[in-house]
Amino acid sequence: MLLDINPGSADGLNPFNKSFARIGETVFFSANDGVHGVELYKEINGSVSMVKDINPGSAGSIPFILGVYKNRVYFNANDGIKGPELWVSDGTEEGTTLFYESAAGSAGEGFIKTIVGKNDLLYFATPTQLFMTSGTPSDVQRITCPHEMQLSDGGNGSHERFISFENGIAFPARSTDSAFVYRTFGSSANGVIVTKVAKSSSFAGIDAMESVNGRILFVLDNFSEYILYATASAAGSIASKYTSPAGSTYLSAYRFIPYKDNLVLMLTPNRLYALNGFSSQTVNLGPFNTSFTQGVSVPSGVLNGKAYFSMSSFGDVYIYETDGTLAGTKIYHESTEFTFGEMVSYGGSIIFTTGINNNFVPKIYQFESNDLNPQLIHSYAANSTNGPSVQIIGFNGNQMYLSSNLGAIGREMYKLQVDVNTSNNDISLLKAPYLLIPAGDRRFQIEKAEMNDLLDLKLMDLQGKLIWSDKIYGNETFQLPDTQGIFIFYVAGSEGERSFKVPVWR
Repeated sequence: MLLDINPGSADGLNPFNKSFARIGETVFFSANDGVHGVELYKEINGSVSMVKDINPGSAGSIPFILGVYKNRVYFNANDGIKGPELWVSDGTEEGTTLFYESAAGSAGEGFIKTIVGKNDLLYFATPTQLFMTSGTPSDVQRITCPHEMQLSDGGNGSHERFISFENGIAFPARSTDSAFVYRTFGSSANGVIVTKVAKSSSFAGIDAMESVNGRILFVLDNFSEYILYATASAAGSIASKYTSPAGSTYLSAYRFIPYKDNLVLMLTPNRLYALNGFSSQTVNLGPFNTSFTQGVSVPSGVLNGKAYFSMSSFGDVYIYETDGTLAGTKIYHESTEFTFGEMVSYGGSIIFTTGINNNFVPKIYQFESNDLNPQLIHSYAANSTNGPSVQIIGFNGNQMYLSSNLGAIGREMYKLQVDVNTSNNDISLLKAPYLLIPAGDRRFQIEKAEMNDLLDLKLMDLQGKLIWSDKIYGNETFQLPDTQGIFIFYVAGSEGERSFKVPVWR
């Protein structure tokens, strides 16, 4: 345990606020010491301290950390005067300030729902407005959209309501009778309509989005049913309904799992479907006997070209494995001791937790490609009084940060050293998630990289001689040196490594 932040049996961490970010060796999270309320904390080399008492007194500013951009942590916080707004911190008290007030007063209209970095721009959203900035409050622009925005919490997993797409973002909006997909282009703050579809009520709208092979997949929550659509990226495109799974347009629950360049997996309550980026067809990959219901996040991970996910089946939990085909979809592991927990892929491994309910022993498992069985790497004592659970908060190198409510000290932050290959040399280059996207004038961006993923970049000639190297975060745009010819470009990060052959010209 790092520190009993809230001494005694009270919780130092909130299980529903899994805020976590890192800048170098410094890890940021939200915690409550029982005196100042929930505030921004940091940990470095085992030392834990509060960054700033943003809302003096016991109420707390309740930070929700959203991401890292240009070596700064951006998060939603309430100072008790201006209401919830976007804040920024460099890890020091004096460097922790209000970044932008999107709604005047303390009513809370400025609550930041989500954030993404793209092409050296930062995008952030309130429930009804979308903004972009190059990193300074003075150049914040509102992205125009003539319809009411719909950017509330996703609910069914880790997806957000707007997504990084090509050289900008794609996002949903709505009017009284229609739902819209908008997108931006480069540094323009104009939202351009990609497509629109009819909806049945004022409460309906787009409830999930994902991109695959230059197309946008989205689910229309039509208040009484969920309908899957796909559209091309050009303005004014016609959205096509996907062939209805199981002969019905009703998708009572779903979860997108981005899998391969041209394939997205979609989970419904009792089916797994493969969505091909070249067509509007769903491929049924097999049935489940499951009690999975809408609103339940399905833990999943991708490792060496295969996707893994866990499903609850009336008391038992099964881990499934799929390669995107019907024949390659099967139960990977089953155990009566499993309870619904969490699953993440990191450092060439998949790590998952069990013991989220009362009377179960919290355990942490790990497996790598071609393992016959998951390996137990840590086990805690059961504590049926508190309903023990272990939540994976985040990683920093070989350190895994956990939230747990073990024993009589409440829920606190723990750190566990795990045996993972953070260089990811064991991951096939062809299966790595990174894509190299040109941005003009020898500038590029790494697509499919997390915002706080620190990437190692190298440019080499065809004989392997190093020409240039740099380190950037996953959301940043970079410029290659003023040279000319055919080169090998290499990128490595927490999700894998990949090499590209690229032409560079003056």
